[in-house]
Amino acid sequence: MNYEATQGCNIGAAECGKTSIVCALKGVEHISEYEPTIGVEVIPIRFDNIVLSFWDIAGRDEYGIGKNMYITQVDLIICTCSLEGNVQEQLARIKQSFESTKVQSPNVKFMIIGLKSDLSNVPIPTSLMTCSAFTKQGIPALREALLKTFNS
Repeated sequence: MNYEATQGCNIGAAECGKTSIVCALKGVEHISEYEPTIGVEVIPIRFDNIVLSFWDIAGRDEYGIGKNMYITQVDLIICTCSLEGNVQEQLARIKQSFESTKVQSPNVKFMIIGLKSDLSNVPIPTSLMTCSAFTKQGIPALREALLKTFNS
């Protein structure tokens, strides 16, 4: 079978669950110990006829300069926010990131995902796709949305 290769990256605040959600998409059951990503980790994920090389970018501020280099090289950017924190503040930062990225890469596709939905006790905008790497809630819908994004 021939696979179409594509690249995506996962950006968001430190400790919001970026690596966990990529691992859940890959089929990893659960990450038992948290180890922060340092720089970038590339994780390949197979979706039917597509192999997505996921660039899991560290969320800490000191890695922000490198992020700009990576986001100009990808087909999809997944912006993540933790639903256990201040969602509106995180969405405002995502909007700002989206606007600056669109200038650099006008054809890049964006998805915004709320993570840690199992820990949320705040109102969540209904337009926001949500999921949990721990309970796997929303993971099938996220896989479906990713496939739809690449097949459109």
